[in-house]
Amino acid sequence: SSSRGVRLTNLGDPYYRNRYAGAKRVL
Repeated sequence: SSSRGVRLTNLGDPYYRNRYAGAKRVL
């Protein structure tokens, strides 16, 4: 799942980018 989030972040998707940032905060 983590890899998928990173991949989507590379696409520059604002929605997934925010989601990834939130996950990083939790970690």
